[in-house]
Amino acid sequence: MAWHPLPAEVYALVEQTPATVLLETSKRGTGAPSQLFTSPLRVLEANDSADLPALFAEIEGETRSSHFAAGFFTYECGHFFEPTTAPSSRSSAQSRTQPLAWFGIYERSYRFDHSSGAFENGEPPGLERMRENNPAKQLLEIPQIEIAPGLTEQQHSECIKKIHEWIRAGDVYQLNFTFPLRLEIAGSPAALYASLRRRQPVEYGAFVHCKAGRHVLCFSPELFFRIEGQGGSRHITAKPMKGTARRGRTTE
Repeated sequence: MAWHPLPAEVYALVEQTPATVLLETSKRGTGAPSQLFTSPLRVLEANDSADLPALFAEIEGETRSSHFAAGFFTYECGHFFEPTTAPSSRSSAQSRTQPLAWFGIYERSYRFDHSSGAFENGEPPGLERMRENNPAKQLLEIPQIEIAPGLTEQQHSECIKKIHEWIRAGDVYQLNFTFPLRLEIAGSPAALYASLRRRQPVEYGAFVHCKAGRHVLCFSPELFFRIEGQGGSRHITAKPMKGTARRGRTTE
């Protein structure tokens, strides 16, 4: 079966159009369409964990009205679901400069059929204008990237020491230790997204332009969950990348 990648002008449109969300099926053989959301009816933001219940309620109300909600939750939203995980000073500072959650409410989804290489039921507005600028050549450029760890060597060693102490004390038996990386990039967000996508042709990609100067790039092999069907016939599918095992002999 033929498979066509997204045209370069789609990435250019996302980069230059705030409040636009691309959810890309970037892996051959998946059969699922990519979806583009642009020109929102309204935008929802949560800047504090106390704002999240109202945001969830508004999203539910909009989707019941046959609208689409597309956006992101930050990792710091986890503190709302598990209050015992007290936010670090870094997380608190970050939440003051960017929203905990951001969602656009859209009237429709522009679905790109990778088998035919075209959008279903018409192209999104502004795409032809992007096509006239010949963005394909620009996206072939590889952005220059400088990466610096968010921890010093001493801070990293101190963290590892604490983890060893927690394991010896029996507080934890396994811990996923991560730390931030700071990147300085010379190039456009669209070129960076296209370059990373070529190297990581995962099944779930996202390119979000939530507000001017604020882009989110995501490349994941993992399906958090997908809901299909309506009412009592709804079916939920989850495909995490690790930590799962086959069901045993019983359903409990």
